[in-house]
Amino acid sequence: TGWIRGDLVELSIDCAQFTFISEDEVGPDAKPPIISNKFPLPVDGAITTPYTRSHRGLDLAAPMGTQLLAAADGLCIRRIDCEACTEDRPNVQPRPGVGCPELFKRKDWGFGYGNFLVIRHNYEVLPPALRAEMDKQNLTGGFAYVLYAHMSRLDVNIGDPVKQGQPIGLTGNHGCSSGPHLHFEVRIGKDETVDGRWLNQTPVNPNLMFVVD
Repeated sequence: TGWIRGDLVELSIDCAQFTFISEDEVGPDAKPPIISNKFPLPVDGAITTPYTRSHRGLDLAAPMGTQLLAAADGLCIRRIDCEACTEDRPNVQPRPGVGCPELFKRKDWGFGYGNFLVIRHNYEVLPPALRAEMDKQNLTGGFAYVLYAHMSRLDVNIGDPVKQGQPIGLTGNHGCSSGPHLHFEVRIGKDETVDGRWLNQTPVNPNLMFVVD
């Protein structure tokens, strides 16, 4: 796997047939081709829980301690360490259809997310599909926020810039979790930070930002 953004072009004719043209030869209505440029998933793994109205993210199964990679260039704007998570008891088993409501207001359990990070990405680096959704919701020029949850180790701190493909931590089974996996969410908004306002940001399907099979 690799972190390559751009078109892969196969030339099937003689390259001598190609010529350069000047700007004067391009009509006023000419537009550059639209490129998807969606990002690879943060970790290789099967989707165990899809994005739905009641589950505002994707769950990817991955062995404990699998390296997680940042989706794109951005800035870490939130980090919560699960102070209640211990080696003997890192998680609370969610109840079907309910989850772990007793944890959702507890910061020491990461509000159910366990150890988690939020990385903020500027509008300009986002895939066209996500920018189009932001435009539709009057969020042009805003941000996308990606939350990475249930981690066993966090490798970046608040205020750290991150680069696409940079290791940011390891998968875990911490917080309200039934087994080792990554839960991640994509939300959009215009707030510089999301402390205390995470649920005020607009959730979107991660397939607008990531290559989801």
